[in-house]
Amino acid sequence: MSDLAEFTLFPKLSSEIKAMVWDLASQEPNRILFDSWRIRKRKYPKRKVTTPISERDRIFCGRHPDYPNPRRLWAQGRVPAVLITCRESRYWAMKHYSLCFGDQLYYKSLWFNPKVDTLIFSDMFAAFCFGWGGVIKRGAIPLIRDSFTMPVVERVVVQDTLRAYFYEKATEMASNFRHLKSLVMRTDGVPIEINSVWWWEDGYSIHQPSLRIFMQMFWDTEWWKATRAVDKKPEFQIMTPEEMWDAGFAKPLGPSHKLNRRPKIYKAKAAQLLPLRRSNRIKAIEATSGVEL
Repeated sequence: MSDLAEFTLFPKLSSEIKAMVWDLASQEPNRILFDSWRIRKRKYPKRKVTTPISERDRIFCGRHPDYPNPRRLWAQGRVPAVLITCRESRYWAMKHYSLCFGDQLYYKSLWFNPKVDTLIFSDMFAAFCFGWGGVIKRGAIPLIRDSFTMPVVERVVVQDTLRAYFYEKATEMASNFRHLKSLVMRTDGVPIEINSVWWWEDGYSIHQPSLRIFMQMFWDTEWWKATRAVDKKPEFQIMTPEEMWDAGFAKPLGPSHKLNRRPKIYKAKAAQLLPLRRSNRIKAIEATSGVEL
């Protein structure tokens, strides 16, 4: 592999050309991975027991009596290189990027360009947490759902298939993705998913349309047409796990999420090792050869 040559003439370019370069570099697609985890009740330090906290904080600390063990999001994403290259590149990149997902993640925000970036959800629970700000077993948390801000999202990938028993909740949650232009979901490769699916509820077999037919029927409803902010229907794809990997939707986000150093290997001292027991066969070989093994 040849070494990369440094372009020394870039500082001598005109301001207009450099602005075009930084603007083009700001359009590089980025991926942000979201996953959910269940909150357990936390113990407060003694000095904070009497400190008043909001209802939102009580929910996400697992201490609200009405919402035990809710789910909340965590995310992995890389800071775009154009934001940290130099002051000039950051100036032009800030026209496209903004800090988002503060209400969804609750504790931090991530840089996001809605025109080119893709949100990847590990499963449907992560998608529900993102669309509602947090969920419990029965569905959305009204206090969180009615107070959080939904960013503009155009591209979504779900690394899971939408089960038939999630259809009703998915329909309710989809109203928050008003700017959606592309949706990719995973299939397990079951042939019956092409036409229809069967599932059981309270001992009865219920016939439901397949995921593809369900999404087409949903996007043709007058309710969705009145809700969405764009006229064109979102592009919908169903991929197998192998196809998702080939398309780059299931690959790791990059070397920045690997260990920065090799794990330390602890070696025991000779005095700490147990003495070895030699078998009778080894002792016989040593006696005949006169050489200690």
